[in-house]
Amino acid sequence: MKTSVQYFTKEKKLIVKGILVPEDLDSSEMITRMAIRASDSEQEFIVEMNSLGKELIKYKGSKAVLNGRLKDNDIGRKTIIVDRYEIHSW
Repeated sequence: MKTSVQYFTKEKKLIVKGILVPEDLDSSEMITRMAIRASDSEQEFIVEMNSLGKELIKYKGSKAVLNGRLKDNDIGRKTIIVDRYEIHSW
């Protein structure tokens, strides 16, 4: 993949290559929301916390490629609904 974010606008799908980072913590310091920061553009996408999104918590700080669908959330930030992911060590 040449760039870290690829959009497929007709299908509202995207592929993001970057670092998984915690986005929000609860009062007991548990991660409640994750994001992926694209490696070459510094764009950040919130990860929808469905079952696959929750799996990504254990990979915080890891390099990943996320495949999914784009969703604009109510605070104007882009969200990825993850359909598939790969953890890498590039």
